[in-house]
Amino acid sequence: MVRSLVLFFLCCKTLIAFPQIEEISSILEEKEPTEETIVWLCDTAFSFLTTEAVVTQQLAELALEKANEWDIDIGKGRANHVIGISFWQRDLYDLAVEHYLEATRYYDLTGAKRGVALITMNIGTIYSELDGREIESKSYLLKSLQLLRDFEDSINVGRTLNNLGTLYGDINLTDSAFLFLNEGLTIRSNLQDSVGVARIHNNITHILLKNIASSTDLRKSDLDDIYDHLSYALNFLEPHDDNNLLSTILGNFGKYYTLLEAYPQAKMYLDSALSTAKLAESMSGMEDAYIYMKELALAREDYQDAYTYLVKETEMDKSQRGEQVAKQIDQLNIKYETAKKEADLAELERKRVEEKSKKNLAWFLLISAILIAVFIVSMIRYRNKKNVLEAELRLRKLEVELSMKNKEIFSYTLSFIKKNQIMEGFKDQINELKKQSDSSVNKQLNRINQIVDNTFRSDEEWKTFQLTFDQMHDGFFGLLKRAFPDLGSADLKLCGLLRLNMNVKESASILGISSDSVKTARYRLRKKLGLKTEDNLVDFLISFEHETVVGA
Repeated sequence: MVRSLVLFFLCCKTLIAFPQIEEISSILEEKEPTEETIVWLCDTAFSFLTTEAVVTQQLAELALEKANEWDIDIGKGRANHVIGISFWQRDLYDLAVEHYLEATRYYDLTGAKRGVALITMNIGTIYSELDGREIESKSYLLKSLQLLRDFEDSINVGRTLNNLGTLYGDINLTDSAFLFLNEGLTIRSNLQDSVGVARIHNNITHILLKNIASSTDLRKSDLDDIYDHLSYALNFLEPHDDNNLLSTILGNFGKYYTLLEAYPQAKMYLDSALSTAKLAESMSGMEDAYIYMKELALAREDYQDAYTYLVKETEMDKSQRGEQVAKQIDQLNIKYETAKKEADLAELERKRVEEKSKKNLAWFLLISAILIAVFIVSMIRYRNKKNVLEAELRLRKLEVELSMKNKEIFSYTLSFIKKNQIMEGFKDQINELKKQSDSSVNKQLNRINQIVDNTFRSDEEWKTFQLTFDQMHDGFFGLLKRAFPDLGSADLKLCGLLRLNMNVKESASILGISSDSVKTARYRLRKKLGLKTEDNLVDFLISFEHETVVGA
């Protein structure tokens, strides 16, 4: 029922937007039938996305019509891509994915790998908004992150990091979530992307509110952090930048004031959130507003209002809608793969018929029949050899990629060792100079020595090491911290080095401490992990990672 009302509303909006489409259509008539014209029309369509998603859809459909008429494959991919985005903006996930898959087909045909990377990111984000599809979402988003890093696409790397942070927060991997979000925040800030910065601050708030909801301890510091992040989000967001995002921020402010028992302020923000969500045509935004209004009514013991909002929430139940959409997406994937195979079979059949028609006259002669038979056998053998060769090449490529990934993490540890060895050399030279210098020079040398010591404890390299290690070991540090909350940052560093099978001397060089200190740290770590004397520490960490990943 709700979906039918939405589609009816969209049709009405299309009639209202018709003058805009007619004006752009008249401009289009004066342009040449080229790829650049299709790109211009798609970009024009995209510019309406945050304010008039229906106009975006209509203009992109016009671009698709022209791309089909002019037979421009890359234009067909681009137009389907923008149509998919317009449906996603309005929470019509099944229609969005249908056009994303069609766009991917044309991107594959034209070798537009960046387009494939962007669609992979979008589908991963759609899965993150559906209940029970976290594994698919993580797979798509991590794949798109690697593809986008290869293209050095900072804008979309930032978006993907934001989506990964939100996903990891939803599955309670808070440490990993904040790592992704903070890296994304740095990228968005450097790009001066105010909407992106606002979105990440709001997502951090979402995780903090979720943590508070699952805890019985309501700490003032947590509430202060929530207020600060929401204020940052609201300050960075200009009017009419993104009404969907604005609705979410206002809703979180309402929930924040509900926690403070400041009910009038909470009601004011939630009313604004609902009206903004309606303006943005955001079904999920309206549903969230009704949920928060229900929670506010329960907090005020106004059970009549609570029941009213519960009914409205049920009418727009995203979890049921999400399950239906997920099934539709699966069906679309099957249809897409089937259509692709049918197209391949049709192409093979066309070639076979063409080859047969060329040689019809030759069938009257026995020699021609023999030659054709030999030719067919040769082709079969050639194709079999070719398939075997291609399979071997793919296998070698996978082996090389696996080897590269395994070596990547070791490159970080080697850089630690080399840097610390150089620093140790500096310290030895400084100590030699101290023996030959007076007290005033020694004082300056002691300062230099202190600077050298500080380089051993630089956290920047450890952040890079931890992020890379986590990506290659499925959130190892976050899972370990969750299982053993008493572990500190130094313990986690030591666990990472032990997981890489570093010995005491290598660990001491990397950490910038003595071998005896490493042994002491390992002893304390064993106690925190509850290991017995006969238990092997490295075997335990390997077993922990394997059991955690399999259990997930």
